[in-house]
Amino acid sequence: MKLLIIGSGGIGGFYAAMLHHSGADVTLAARSDFATLRSNDLICYSPLGTFSFPSKNVISLGTTTHPNFDMIILTTKVLPTIDYKALISPYLSPKTTLACIQNGIDIETTYQNLFPHTPLISGVAFICVHRTSPGIIEHLDHGNLMFGTYPNGESADCIQLTNLFNTSLITAKSTSNIQKIRWKKLIWNIAFNGLSVATGGASTQEILQDPHHRKQAENLMHEVLNIAKEAGQIFKPTLIEETLKMTEKIPPYKTSMLLDFENNRPMEIEAIFGNAIQLAKRYQVATPFINKLYSTLVKIEYRP
Repeated sequence: MKLLIIGSGGIGGFYAAMLHHSGADVTLAARSDFATLRSNDLICYSPLGTFSFPSKNVISLGTTTHPNFDMIILTTKVLPTIDYKALISPYLSPKTTLACIQNGIDIETTYQNLFPHTPLISGVAFICVHRTSPGIIEHLDHGNLMFGTYPNGESADCIQLTNLFNTSLITAKSTSNIQKIRWKKLIWNIAFNGLSVATGGASTQEILQDPHHRKQAENLMHEVLNIAKEAGQIFKPTLIEETLKMTEKIPPYKTSMLLDFENNRPMEIEAIFGNAIQLAKRYQVATPFINKLYSTLVKIEYRP
């Protein structure tokens, strides 16, 4: 299987290095750090070991000369400013399957509408990783993946991709209900990504150790569960406490949204918060805590 990963940030760089290490045929498409990655191998530092991705396998985003990729894995941020048709189209062929490993809820409809004849796989990563500088990836914890065919089911391509990741040091599973997994990830993202920025830079541990912030996180999580329930996804009542305890075990961690804020990069506010609010309106679910945090983040995003 010939793979193309679009996006050389923390997620794309980490999984590209892991797949290459396992012997997979992987190409990495990069934009802002293309020159750096063509000059030196990408290096990933991880508790699992140190892994590299070869510069010869890096191509510039936008190039139209390419082999026939069997699968494109999209790992970019989900931002309204990205032209996904221009980003993905140069690499598509009739045999290509598109997979996205990205944050947010209800993000797949964009790709389905743009490429209605291309099979689509939705992927969710449970991972603590970030790019510290061009070509350098720091992986702190976790890394498990869940894949499912969109909107539901488990296609042969989905199972093949899952098995491919399992040949590396990554634990991957497939599911017939990937939307439930997206909601589970959103519970964490809404609380910790949002509060990390709104509090002025708190790490995950600082949020948990402050009684007020911890209560805010719980309130936000409850609202996400309420929306998910109306969307047909039911979770056990203990999920919130389990999520908090799981996060307590992670080393103090700056969320991806906080890192974007600190580096003056656009934040995934709409994919994580805006889409959730739109779904809440559709299902007539009250979300005062999410709405307030969303407004705060928008003001911060467009600060003078």
